[in-house]
Amino acid sequence: MAKVKKPAGKKRIKTDNGISVATAASILGLSQNGVLKRIHTGSLKAVRFTGKGWLISRRSAEGKGFSQAVFDAAVSKYCNVAEACEILGVTDNYVVQLINRGDIDGFRLHGKTWIVFKRSAEKNAKEYVPNAAPGRLRRVTSGKRKA
Repeated sequence: MAKVKKPAGKKRIKTDNGISVATAASILGLSQNGVLKRIHTGSLKAVRFTGKGWLISRRSAEGKGFSQAVFDAAVSKYCNVAEACEILGVTDNYVVQLINRGDIDGFRLHGKTWIVFKRSAEKNAKEYVPNAAPGRLRRVTSGKRKA
């Protein structure tokens, strides 16, 4: 299971549908490169969020019954930090601060890769979008600048 940051005074967010490459490696008894090879050959079902940020199906890694439709439905609930920046109209650093404070729901998948629950970001968008200065450049994780 992917590590979950537990905000003070908030309940822990469960991410039973997806795990990180490191967690899959420990379950399968492989190196992280071995897990990535299985993803690329198609024997492990996963979705890439950013760079090394793969969200792998726990059931696929454990060899249990796997449904692609169920996994796709579960993954559609998440977005990466760059998408959350667009939804909220804030910078990537501020999105991570919001996750750490517990203002929006999300978790660290791998290293610097954070996953945000879309519904949480959309719910809080009303609060942050009016505060975004129009025409002001905002830095997003993809490195591209948006007006």
